[in-house]
Amino acid sequence: MEHAELVQDVNITSLPAQTQDQTQPKTIKQDSNIFSGDIETNPGPTESRTECNNCSRKIQNNHRRSHCSVCSKPLHLKCSGLEKREYRSQNRPVPQGRCTNCLPQMPTNGMTATDASSQSNTTTTQDLQSDYKCSEVDNNDHTKIFDTLKGLRFMCLNINSLNIKVHELSIITYDCKPDILGLNETKLNDYISDNELQISGYDLIRNDRNRNGGGVAAYIRSSLQYSIIDVNVPIEGMWFKVTLPFTRPIMVGIVYRPPDCDQFFELLDSAFQEIHSSNNRNNHAELICLGDFNCNSHAKTSAEKSKWSRLQNTMSNHNMNLITKDPTRITNHSQTYIDHIWTSRPEMYHQNGVIPCFLSDHSIIYAARKAGRVKRDARYIEARSFRRFDETEFLNDLIDVPWQAVSCASCPDLALDIFLGLLRPVCETHAPIKRIKINQNQPNWITNEYLEFRRKCLSARTKAEKSKHPDDWKQARFLRNKLNNMADILKRNYFCNTISSNQNNPRKLWKTIKTLLPGNTESTISSMLDGDNTVSDKMEIASVMNKFFSTIGQKLDDNFGTNTNVLPLPTRTNNCVASFNFNIITEESISKILRSLPTEKATGLDGVNTKFLKAGASALVTPLAHIFNLSLQTGVVPAVWKQSRLSRIAK
Repeated sequence: MEHAELVQDVNITSLPAQTQDQTQPKTIKQDSNIFSGDIETNPGPTESRTECNNCSRKIQNNHRRSHCSVCSKPLHLKCSGLEKREYRSQNRPVPQGRCTNCLPQMPTNGMTATDASSQSNTTTTQDLQSDYKCSEVDNNDHTKIFDTLKGLRFMCLNINSLNIKVHELSIITYDCKPDILGLNETKLNDYISDNELQISGYDLIRNDRNRNGGGVAAYIRSSLQYSIIDVNVPIEGMWFKVTLPFTRPIMVGIVYRPPDCDQFFELLDSAFQEIHSSNNRNNHAELICLGDFNCNSHAKTSAEKSKWSRLQNTMSNHNMNLITKDPTRITNHSQTYIDHIWTSRPEMYHQNGVIPCFLSDHSIIYAARKAGRVKRDARYIEARSFRRFDETEFLNDLIDVPWQAVSCASCPDLALDIFLGLLRPVCETHAPIKRIKINQNQPNWITNEYLEFRRKCLSARTKAEKSKHPDDWKQARFLRNKLNNMADILKRNYFCNTISSNQNNPRKLWKTIKTLLPGNTESTISSMLDGDNTVSDKMEIASVMNKFFSTIGQKLDDNFGTNTNVLPLPTRTNNCVASFNFNIITEESISKILRSLPTEKATGLDGVNTKFLKAGASALVTPLAHIFNLSLQTGVVPAVWKQSRLSRIAK
């Protein structure tokens, strides 16, 4: 009987949920089994997944893992610095690597591994700059080349995903100051907006494929005059025309050839022909083409030689010459020459070369073209300097001004001219107008320690490329991964500290949040059609837009004409006031308004800042009251107050 009950209990537990609902409740034996601890009511994984000691991320079950040979903490295979060959060749159950915290404290001079492990626990991100000795690597800073490099600067890089490397790319543009920066394999799609990829001082144009591969983009300096060329050829690239003073147009192309695309050479030839035939004036224009062609100029196999021969024939048909001679993709096993710069006028390019970069396994190629003085970062603004502004001295000088001359004027325009003529000299004395140059700034989270450690990483990469020793490559990968982790920590700490410290200041708080979120950025119009003519000069573009917006109202009114079928408005039968008069504006009301003016607002066309009106309110209320009341009495508004700035909003 007991055996039958046990079998019945087991069968009940194995029945589906719907069947159990129709049967009797669980028996005492089932409860005792649960209470005994042998059965888990909610079965599942009880152990939490381990974290990588380098990146602090979870190590999934399907991830290749290693552990540090010093502190024995778990690591991702990518974070350990081991290559796949070493991972497969090691006979240990878990391959051994080294975590970045233990890298500078390796056992030396009789130190044991335990001592090194305990010492590595005290390493912080602030000490990263001292983890790597400068004497062990070559400290040549390749960016110093661009300090004396003159002319128009071209650069190109196979970046292998642009979205996650914008911050490092902004540092490169800050150091090297290229005029045109071409990128291959951006791996973008329509879900990533231009605002997320914006770099200060540059315009972005792009031609995306998808997130899995391919795609090209170009950062063009905002001060350059350029126009995009539409090429109806299904090639992975983009074309645009750059116009320099006293120089023929330069047709620039940023292209990328996928490794398995055999039709690329015919498509490239068709693109060149369409560019030449698009405009008769461009038949003798200068051409330059940059990108990753995946054709090794020092080919060894027959297949590579065939691709290189086809590329040479295509370029020679359009008088294009190769000016890059250095290897652009160097590993510890090979070096290839697959990133090229081709131009139809090689004599105009006085310097070119290759810069090592750890953004991808490709190096940056660059070339400098002879040109006049190319304007870089030449953006200036005029602003008043309030560094030595004293409100008490400013008010005393305003009191000594003969404001009675304003009260003698009987015309609002004349009264306002006299008022501004008396006020501006005092403002210029206490807060003079200065011409300020606006330079490209680095992101706020970047510190001097980060830049110093970045230079060490570049030096380690240069040393590895020269020596081609596996240990040097392993060291370079260690430092690269540590630099990426350092950048993530610095950005996270900067934004968290900024947001927490400005919780009571909504203005600064939202200013910080907007830098994290993609928002509207200023777009630049490089050219505009005025009838049949193309206008590219900034002043001419402004004149065309001003003419359009100032006459659009009259044109619409002329097009509507006169409609005789409009019904007349009904006549009001109630009693209306025969006359309407404005009340006299008192000095007390003006003083109250002046003292409550916000000082962050922009200055108008009269050049009078709100700080002046607020600081000198007690001396300015009398002349301002006369001007306001005179305008109401005569029905005339001063012409200066009817002028405004027209600002375009691109949609």
